Amino acid sequence: MQEAENYITDTKKIIKKLGLQRDKQKMLSNSGNLNAKVFESSSSYSPDIVTVNPCQHGVEILISSFKEEGFPLAKVLTELLGRGLNVVKLIIDDETLLKILALPVLVVLDEAYVEFSGVESRMGWVKKYENLIVLRTFSKRAGLAGLRVGYGAFPLSIIEYLWRAKQPYNVSVAAEISACAALKNPVYLEVP
Repeated sequence: MQEAENYITDTKKIIKKLGLQRDKQKMLSNSGNLNAKVFESSSSYSPDIVTVNPCQHGVEILISSFKEEGFPLAKVLTELLGRGLNVVKLIIDDETLLKILALPVLVVLDEAYVEFSGVESRMGWVKKYENLIVLRTFSKRAGLAGLRVGYGAFPLSIIEYLWRAKQPYNVSVAAEISACAALKNPVYLEVP
């Protein structure tokens, strides 16, 4: 029972630290699982999706059913084909991301490696952009890969669609306690 009380208290502190409202932060199994849920539920929200997934040296852009309204789709596809459809490593700059966010698409930014990339987190942008989701994981930074736990910031307007696709009880108590403990210890989370 004490662990449950600590979890609630710790979650409130984490939400306050991130500067988000409670409904914009939900504990789900991990960002990969969460990313899948976004895609499963997105047909109810928007048929067009662009995701930007950070990797250690940059970001990977995945495009699904995307129209070329102001975004250089042909250039991206040429680049992908030129590299044998391998991951394209680049850092998306604010200007490009802002152009994508201006389009009528849902943008999922996976910040699994943001601490290692030298790029500033865009989690705070969710407050301003109703079509932006930012995902994080405890797998890399906190070394909790085996526990499969992560979190995300979402616009309130799409939460109900995500909850429709969410599996019940997809985060174990051990994972929740470990994630909260990692967040309470900033020294542990420092990137060397």
